[in-house]
Amino acid sequence: MGESIKVIPMATIMMLGPQILSALFILTGKNRVKASLAYILSIFIAASLGTLAIMFLIGFFKISAPSDSGQSTLVTVIKYALVALLAFGIYKNYRDRHKKVTPRWMKIIMAGNAKSNFKLGFVLVYTAPTDLSVMLSVAFYLSLHDKSLLDALPFLLTTALFAALPLIISLIFNKWSKKFLPKANAWLTENSWIVQCLVLLLFIYLILK
Repeated sequence: MGESIKVIPMATIMMLGPQILSALFILTGKNRVKASLAYILSIFIAASLGTLAIMFLIGFFKISAPSDSGQSTLVTVIKYALVALLAFGIYKNYRDRHKKVTPRWMKIIMAGNAKSNFKLGFVLVYTAPTDLSVMLSVAFYLSLHDKSLLDALPFLLTTALFAALPLIISLIFNKWSKKFLPKANAWLTENSWIVQCLVLLLFIYLILK
């Protein structure tokens, strides 16, 4: 049980960045409760399947924990290539800021389609560098202590809880959220280029840290 508790803080890292931002954006759109529940469920399932798959591969191939001796040149090149690409994205968003075009991913989130938001959770978990590194770390740690996926349950449930926090808070302060969320939706739509730049900056920070 001690090992299970030790990996719980990793849930905080799991929900950093676009993951928690998406949970907030969903609340500003239509069908916020249904769409949020679909998103929360997808985060839980995606994290569970990802961690299970890594634990299975570790056991099947008898992989040992990665060393801290330093990153390979290839990894470094890929990392800085991604940073350059994201930096170009920031420049492009700033350059086109007067066009007032809402990004497709924001339109999908705010449309309130439960199916689309369910897919979004999987996309974020399986493409975000932090999520992949967290699942790898948790899987390696539990595998080295001869634990099963059941021992990862506290970590997985805490991850789902973090994803649900924006919805829980909005339901507790329902009267306030009904006034605030439409205004937030209008601001996000009008200033979508700022949101895009902030998300890209966050990705750069998460890659480089």
